[in-house]
Amino acid sequence: MLERLQKIISRAGIASRRHAEDMILSGQVRVNGVVITELGVKADPEHDRIEAAGKAANIPESRAYVLLHKPPQIVSTLADPEGRRTVRNLLVGVSERVFPVGRLDYAASGVVFLTNDGNLPAVC
Repeated sequence: MLERLQKIISRAGIASRRHAEDMILSGQVRVNGVVITELGVKADPEHDRIEAAGKAANIPESRAYVLLHKPPQIVSTLADPEGRRTVRNLLVGVSERVFPVGRLDYAASGVVFLTNDGNLPAVC
């Protein structure tokens, strides 16, 4: 199935979608050996060889779903430019690369859902 390159690169765990867009624009992405420099290009991850920054984009076949209690003073993201603790710090023992679906305020406490299944939010 054809998907946008930035989504494939993100699902492969190479970069976030936004960073993947920058990689595409700077000529760091190849599809079947051809350098891609414009956004909107689609490829089939099952049939095309996709490389970003020299790394092959291999999509994990297993899906991971994590339901996590986020305590207060934790940011519901994987990286924080201000250096605050994030939900990534709470993912001890989770070997798959998962991403939060939705957000909770920094001061809030509650449940956060994380997954590597990029199609799940579209069907929920």
